[in-house]
Amino acid sequence: MKLTHGQSTKWMVILNLSPDSFSGDGFRQQSLLKHRLDSLKKHRPDFLDFGAVSTRPGSDNVSPTEEWLRIKPAIPHLRRFSDEMTQAGYPVSLSIDTSSPQVLRQVLDFLPVQMVNDVWSGQKTDRGQSTFDLAAKHNLSLIVMHMKGTPKTMQLNPQYTRCSEEVLAFLADRIALAKQMGVEEVYADPGIGFGKTLEHNLELLNQRFFHKAHQQDLPVCIGLSRKRFLGELERQSDPHREISLPQNRDIDSKRWEMKCVQHGASLIRSHRLPSEIPYAN
Repeated sequence: MKLTHGQSTKWMVILNLSPDSFSGDGFRQQSLLKHRLDSLKKHRPDFLDFGAVSTRPGSDNVSPTEEWLRIKPAIPHLRRFSDEMTQAGYPVSLSIDTSSPQVLRQVLDFLPVQMVNDVWSGQKTDRGQSTFDLAAKHNLSLIVMHMKGTPKTMQLNPQYTRCSEEVLAFLADRIALAKQMGVEEVYADPGIGFGKTLEHNLELLNQRFFHKAHQQDLPVCIGLSRKRFLGELERQSDPHREISLPQNRDIDSKRWEMKCVQHGASLIRSHRLPSEIPYAN
């Protein structure tokens, strides 16, 4: 299987600006941020998704003020990257990973953001506005995600009666609301690892889930990159495999991401593009 950008699947690169990301990266230092953005120029992602709040299991909430202070130093670098890619004829859409309407408003004053990725699916408000309101007002695309509980509690024995059905029902409801408010393009993220056991994750990555989502006209976004369940699977098949470091799960991430492409995923959100990862069949 050759890993290339899918003709119908779009690829989104994750850019962490938080100091405590689960994934083992984080581009708080200006030199590291610049180096990462320079490296992406030749790989040409469809989207660049930057965020400054870790939502790893057990993480605490971060105030909008602190979130903005983490993002602010990166703005000149993000703008320069966006401008240079557009000038080169390979425009990259900027996406902000935030659930805070306050932070989204601030970012929109400085960057040509085209998408908001909201793990809370528009359930947080500020001054009477949600991310849905702002996405509609500014003609932004949107990712809504399913999460059971909060990042602090979500992995404490999550249980479902019928996982796929519950996840799809939530996503369909939030997407219907977003579109009713005027958002034109919305992706449905089942929230791999967000209040899910290994079995739940595998159910949501099965072709049957994608088929049900397509039946409901829900474009699926998958974010499984470097997540813990990949290490659990590898430990089952190879007890000696070193998977404790998230970065060691990149190849496994790509294998599962390409399965999702084959199942019809519309958007893959990942720490590395296929062209950045050596891959063997």
